[in-house]
Amino acid sequence: MFFRRILCLLFALALIPVLPAAAEEPLAPFGEEDLTFSGIVYPALQPETLPGIPESELIDNEDGTWLLVCKGDGYEAVFRCDENGKNAAILNFSILDSETEGPRGVKLGDSFNVDFNRFPSGEHGMDEDLTEILYGAEGVAPWGFASYDLSAGEMSLRYVTETASGLTVELLLRYAETYLTEIVLQTV
Repeated sequence: MFFRRILCLLFALALIPVLPAAAEEPLAPFGEEDLTFSGIVYPALQPETLPGIPESELIDNEDGTWLLVCKGDGYEAVFRCDENGKNAAILNFSILDSETEGPRGVKLGDSFNVDFNRFPSGEHGMDEDLTEILYGAEGVAPWGFASYDLSAGEMSLRYVTETASGLTVELLLRYAETYLTEIVLQTV
């Protein structure tokens, strides 16, 4: 099983082109326009604007803040709010089904190499710890980052942007055996 994971990962990495072809338009970094997808406008998301009628739970965060967790058909959204569930600010939005598209059309079940090619890459090389800054500089939006765990057969892609209003948002894509298993947008 361990060797199969390594072979899958090495195969996926071999399929990743190092540089885009000269005739292709360069890919844009993850940006504010990517925060609108499948009828969701992440920066403006409020409990009452979520699709359908989600189940909601108000949780005391034990630090003076409250969390409102909303679970709907194919998603989960978490908001920071007051003790009455009002004045909500989005913290994260997770896509839980393979029917819902995330930013740039990513869907659960996508292959790593397809999603990898939706965003720019190739500005930096891979580090010894099997991490790679894909574009930009870590900690300064916009930037992209990849990490590879050969022993577990897992990979992740992280893309960060900042909106015009100053909201910093990360798109986290996690893969197992080269297939997308988790899509999360989170305010950082």
